[in-house]
Amino acid sequence: MLKKREEMLVYWGRKTEIVNDKIVLKKNSSMNVNEMLAYSYGISFSLKLEVIEDMLENLNKRIIHIPVDLKKGKLPPAKEWQIIISEVFKIRGYVNLHSDLLEVPDMYWEKPKLGDLFEKMAKNLEITSRINIANKRLDYILDMTNLVREILDHNNFDKLEKVIIILIAVEVLFYIADKFESW
Repeated sequence: MLKKREEMLVYWGRKTEIVNDKIVLKKNSSMNVNEMLAYSYGISFSLKLEVIEDMLENLNKRIIHIPVDLKKGKLPPAKEWQIIISEVFKIRGYVNLHSDLLEVPDMYWEKPKLGDLFEKMAKNLEITSRINIANKRLDYILDMTNLVREILDHNNFDKLEKVIIILIAVEVLFYIADKFESW
């Protein structure tokens, strides 16, 4: 599914830090494993977010033509919109509800130094801004789906209104025919 490839180099140095997208681990530190784990959590968050971004990109490819179609007066079928809306909520759920992307892992509350390393990696990988961008894109897509749903509802209301008018006219005709028969 993912075809992108990114590398982060790891070096030994005087202190643990991230410098120019390179991970530097303190040489001969008893914390190396935990420090690597803190950075690994940040990288795993980035990978989870990348999967979600790919889902969002695929959805975007499916709906990119909609504004042009709306301008031409074309509307997608209601079934297609139900699928698109469900995909939007599924992606939004992954971002905001079903994943741990918005939280610092619990283990780092007990070890603030490791939590700081995790936060630095998350900042380096722009996790928060990427989540915000994903949510803004989802908001835009939801706005578009709401507009299309309103148009579809209005069209359905117009059809229903015409059917009701026809039924009333038929009822009036039956009433008139019944009155003429009585005379």
